[in-house]
Amino acid sequence: MLSGQNSFPASFSGQPILITNLSEASPVGSRIVLPLAEDLDSSPFNVQRYELENLDHLITSESDLPMFQLNYTKNIVTSSDGHYPSHSVGHVSNDRIESVISKLELVLLKPLNREEKDQYKLQIHAIDGGQPSQTGTLILFIHVIDINDHAPVFNQSVYEIHVSEGIINKTILQLSATDADAGENAVIIYKFPKGSEWITSTSSPSSSLISNDMKNVNQYPPGYWFHLDDSTGRLSIQRPLDYETKSEHILEVLAYNPPSVLSSPNHRVSSDMTATAKIIVKVDNEYDEPPFIQIDYSNEKNEQYKHVTENSMNLYFIAFIIVTDPDYNDNNNYHSHSSSSLSKTASISCKLETHNESYSLFESDNYKLNRANEVRYALQTIKSLDRELGDGNRVVISCTDSDTPPKTSTATVVVSTFYLEMNYVVSHRKYF
Repeated sequence: MLSGQNSFPASFSGQPILITNLSEASPVGSRIVLPLAEDLDSSPFNVQRYELENLDHLITSESDLPMFQLNYTKNIVTSSDGHYPSHSVGHVSNDRIESVISKLELVLLKPLNREEKDQYKLQIHAIDGGQPSQTGTLILFIHVIDINDHAPVFNQSVYEIHVSEGIINKTILQLSATDADAGENAVIIYKFPKGSEWITSTSSPSSSLISNDMKNVNQYPPGYWFHLDDSTGRLSIQRPLDYETKSEHILEVLAYNPPSVLSSPNHRVSSDMTATAKIIVKVDNEYDEPPFIQIDYSNEKNEQYKHVTENSMNLYFIAFIIVTDPDYNDNNNYHSHSSSSLSKTASISCKLETHNESYSLFESDNYKLNRANEVRYALQTIKSLDRELGDGNRVVISCTDSDTPPKTSTATVVVSTFYLEMNYVVSHRKYF
């Protein structure tokens, strides 16, 4: 160490660049210990102070006040000139009082936010006591380490899409959520909520005619109909959708970070780190359903056939034929059979395929109130039936809708003819 002159500048040993990490969760007042500069000169020409310079930008507003402050500790020490012991008797002491900086720290002044700024570039100046002074510099890069303090966010809260019924294994929607965090903390998992409720809408009053098995299908969760890729957010159809069973699916999707991230020490506890989006899937009708036929024998015992006495009078009522077009939908409106509203009914025509010589089939207005997608026919005899001639048994009826191409369904009316004993009284009820 040289005395009496300022021969050497201060310098930081090794590379004049230091890279360090600081967690985003670091509290205000956190300290980073920095290396001291070396100066071969003795006091007062050694390092006397340190200064901090922000290399990122100039401070232009209160919000840009410094994030860091430089603190250093000075110690006062006594050094001997080496010729005489400081405690020698009869000699004047030549000990010198020197100030030596023994500790250099960078102090955090404000909370860090990696999403706003993920790196700081600073410069440390070590300044000696010469006139003029000589300076050594250290470039300091501080990387802000991310913590999981942001929940995923969907790019929209509600998605509405239209799909054609019958398609399968096709992607219908690409969900997109983002996370302001970085790296592993920004990994997003998509899924349907466990045990969540979902809503389905049936298309028309014809849903009342759907079998119990079809009604049970309405109770299946979204995962029955749809496949959601948990890593990409792609939503696809894994079972054919049917407009007549479900015209609309409304479901929820969650976006969240995987459990490994949520349990890591870099996860900041939050009341809600999950995003939710609603998906409305509207099923477009392909008009692919044939007419649905019901037979109403209107008998007191609810038997699925009609008893007719042999040689009974003609114009004997057999059954009502109730035909519904599942593809027809008029917002579930009802209508009365008047000339002003008949145009709203589904266009279905029915005819006899067998036994034309014994029966007639005609459209009936017996019921004053019908659904818009229904037509009703009545079947009656036009002559006395003869069991030996085969006038009874099974009468086949076909019904065709007006779709393109038209679709046809058939149904069989079962008629049982029997011989009437003497004194056996039969009551004939008029239904039309």
